[in-house]
Amino acid sequence: MTDSLFTRLRLLKRLPVILLVAGPALLYFGWVAPRASRDHPVVLRFEQPLHDVRRVTASWTDTKENGETLAGSTFDLRSTPDTRELRTTVHIPDGDFWLDLDLERSDGTQSIRRKIQLGDGETTIILSVPPSAAP
Repeated sequence: MTDSLFTRLRLLKRLPVILLVAGPALLYFGWVAPRASRDHPVVLRFEQPLHDVRRVTASWTDTKENGETLAGSTFDLRSTPDTRELRTTVHIPDGDFWLDLDLERSDGTQSIRRKIQLGDGETTIILSVPPSAAP
């Protein structure tokens, strides 16, 4: 009986050490790591060449009601008018985001909004852009 009591007391003495090691590990892997930003390679693939598009601006916004813009990129297409694919790397956490694209043309700006889920690996987004209304 004293042997089992002695064993229990010895385990209780180790409990603070176990909590000191396991507590931060559980906190990190359960709360911090899933919310940490990381690099997400993204490919914007257009079904047709962007002949008349001068510039594309991409913004990544949190999907919450008052979501903030977390990342963005701008692509100048004046030197590459037949582009059908744009590549970028976005440094944000895994999850769902609004991708807002503004396509600047000589006759105005066209906006596109898509809900995108980012996770492991490269994300390819296929987009159809109507031609410009200008003759």
